[in-house]
Order: sequence, then C-alpha cells, then structure tokens
Amino acid sequence: MRLFRDVLEQMREAPPTAQEMQRAKAVRLAELDAAYDDVLGTSQEWIRALVIGTGVPRIEEERAEIGSVTAADVHKLARTILARGSTRWVVSGDRSAAARAVQANALGQLHRMLAGR
Repeated sequence: MRLFRDVLEQMREAPPTAQEMQRAKAVRLAELDAAYDDVLGTSQEWIRALVIGTGVPRIEEERAEIGSVTAADVHKLARTILARGSTRWVVSGDRSAAARAVQANALGQLHRMLAGR
C-alpha cells in the first residue's frame, strides 16, 4: 500500500519521464492495434464509437491523439485527479488486519463500507 501511495505522490509531484511517456504510448498504440485482431475486439471498438458519439471507430485520429499527449498534459491530469483528499482507499479482508494496514499507512480511520453510501 505504501509503495502504491508513493507512486501516486510521485505522479502528482513530477511529470513522467520521456521514457515513461514513450512506453505508455507504445502500450496504448499496441492495444489499439490489437483491438481489431478478433471479432470481439472489433465489435467492442464499434460499440465504443457509438457510445462516444463518433459513429465509426477513429483509429487514425486516436493514434494522432495518443501521439500528441505531452508529459505536461499527464502531469496536469495527475495533479487534478490524484489530489490529496480525493482518493478513497478500499481495504478488504480481516477487519483487524485491515485496521492495522490503514493505521500503518496513515490513511486515517477504517470505516465499514455500506452499499449505497
């Protein structure tokens, strides 16, 4: 848990490196290309296009959009969505073990999660 929190903190504090950006873009481009490897992937891309309102998959546009994302863009987004206090941690398992994990990681108090709240 602490390692994960440290990674989130680093994302808030500094933009990703050029190497991290290159790897992330390569992974996303590979996922985009692989989406058309089978019927399920192809149909999911068409459904996604309908849901987002483009009507048809926008493969080349998406490739260009991925290519245009900068480290500054990622950093700005990370500062916004990973702001302190906006993250909720869900810990499951034995209550006493979960309470120890919450305390050891300075996450505040452990609260029982209830459906609908």
